[in-house]
Amino acid sequence: MKICKVIKPLVSTNRIPGFEHKHLKVVQDGSSHLVAVDAVGCRDGDWVICVGSSAAREAAGSKSYPSDLTIVGIIDHWEPAPNPRILLIVSLSLSLPSLDITGLSVSFNIFGPSPPSGWSAISRQGSATGRQAQRVQRRHLLMEIMQVVGSLVCTQRVAGLDHCYLRVLRTSKGKINVAVDPVGVSVGNWVFTASGSAARFACPNPEALTDLTIGGIIDFWSPDG
Repeated sequence: MKICKVIKPLVSTNRIPGFEHKHLKVVQDGSSHLVAVDAVGCRDGDWVICVGSSAAREAAGSKSYPSDLTIVGIIDHWEPAPNPRILLIVSLSLSLPSLDITGLSVSFNIFGPSPPSGWSAISRQGSATGRQAQRVQRRHLLMEIMQVVGSLVCTQRVAGLDHCYLRVLRTSKGKINVAVDPVGVSVGNWVFTASGSAARFACPNPEALTDLTIGGIIDFWSPDG
């Protein structure tokens, strides 16, 4: 679950039927603006708890609802840290002979506005031998706001993407993505997207092999929020 701040309502007249008439909110998570389904009736400026993945769909009303971020609670009192930064990185060296890995570095991050007195940042770097140790970064899949920058022609595609319109989208940070378009967007439109398994439920055919689908066109949006 994530703590986010409600910025404003999101107006999307042209949206897929699966979103029904539920209220959508623009929420702020750190420096990112995301879109969340409002299941509790929050207001601008509220600090809220948001859930993702399958919990977001059930919280929005059903297991097939195409949401991957839903507001499930309004926090009564919340004081955000004025300047959250990584303060302390402590690395522990582990030896795992059964996996043929030695010197594996494990890091713990402590966040806060200022370091406690007497503490300093410590970092020990380990090494891996034999079987290569791979670091896997977990990515949270959320509804994001993106701009349509073009269409994608893909004649050769898997059967699971047959008859799907594909659009090229750009995030606020300049990252390029490809999404299925069941709405009928135009270049220059600002849209919100569903990702992960919710992207499949956002398609007319939930068997479509996509992990990013356009959920609706935003009526009014400024890149600055």
